[in-house]
Amino acid sequence: MVTCAISGAIASNPCVTPQGYTYEKRVLLSLLTTNGGLCPQTKAPLSEDELIDIVPSPISTIPSAPSSVSGAGFSGLLSTMQSEWDSLMVETYTLKTSLEETRRELTQALYQNDAAVRSSGKTGILAVKTCKADTDLIVTGGVDKQAIVFNTSTGKVVATKAAGSKQVNAVDWKDASTFVTGNADGFVKVFTGPKYAESAAQEVGPTVVDVSVHPCGSYVFAATASDVKILDASSLAAVAALGDGETEDYVAGGLHPDGLIYVAGTGGGQVHVWDVKTGTKALTLSVPAPLSGVAFSDNGYHLAVASGSGAQVFDMRKQKLVGTAGSGTAVGAVAWEGEGKFLAYAEGGGAKVVEAKKWGEVLVEMKGHAKDVKGMDWGEGGVVTVGMDRKVAVFGA
Repeated sequence: MVTCAISGAIASNPCVTPQGYTYEKRVLLSLLTTNGGLCPQTKAPLSEDELIDIVPSPISTIPSAPSSVSGAGFSGLLSTMQSEWDSLMVETYTLKTSLEETRRELTQALYQNDAAVRSSGKTGILAVKTCKADTDLIVTGGVDKQAIVFNTSTGKVVATKAAGSKQVNAVDWKDASTFVTGNADGFVKVFTGPKYAESAAQEVGPTVVDVSVHPCGSYVFAATASDVKILDASSLAAVAALGDGETEDYVAGGLHPDGLIYVAGTGGGQVHVWDVKTGTKALTLSVPAPLSGVAFSDNGYHLAVASGSGAQVFDMRKQKLVGTAGSGTAVGAVAWEGEGKFLAYAEGGGAKVVEAKKWGEVLVEMKGHAKDVKGMDWGEGGVVTVGMDRKVAVFGA
């Protein structure tokens, strides 16, 4: 006794498909003409030639169903009713299949929506750094506690690493196979090797706001909310510290290209300049609003400060303010072009570029984010921006 997988009734003319399902042949053929020749169960292509008729055993004791009779009168009515029954079974099966598919899609959509609602408060990318040894590589750090390595030429993720128990505030490259992260939980971590495995971790204090690898590659400068520590780049063991014992409210930091000066900015708008050799404070600069980031030009002549009132530019040779870029609103991040001829700064969901010494003249405006830009870098491939919309935007040089 063979039942039809579509109607559930005993098949009078049974057949089996290559996939192993049994059907009433006329019902299956009727369905194949309406669904584009696909197996009802597997959705694989199926033709009439592939069907294998099932022949009852000669010694079978199962009585065969009455032969279908066509003609006028009662026998013709039975034939018509049989055809309508077959059509009804095909339609019912199609509706059931569609209903199950709709239920699966709805369940998935509801799950994704629930996940989006739960994670809505845990989104955003806060930091980005281009690798100088391989300019196709960038590493980002975000609110989701992860550091992610991207290849900008292929648009693919190279590695995703858990970088701590809180948001990742800062990232930097040592070389193409090693990067460093600074986390809001106070930990600095090193990831190295072909798969960027975690190789070292060190708690350095409260929230880490900057990590900068020294040009020699042997040290990492880590600015926390209270001080600046110098760590061994491999083991992250503390080597020295910058400070006079006073607790500061640092929110950003950056290392001079020659490795001899480190700057750390406070929430109150002060920028402390430290002499790395002596470990003493050499200078204090000020901006009129709380700052959010700092960046040295590659030639070391200028320091740009992102603050709540724009982007302030200081000449480090003259030790004074030489210009301000922006419309007077908050700037989220700053970055210099390689030769120091152009400055990029982030305002809202976009970025703008000005020429050195012409700080008020916007040359290029780049829009690519639905929410505020929080981090940016300028490598050989162009300007890279990241923001609270979890988007990475690359603008050609």
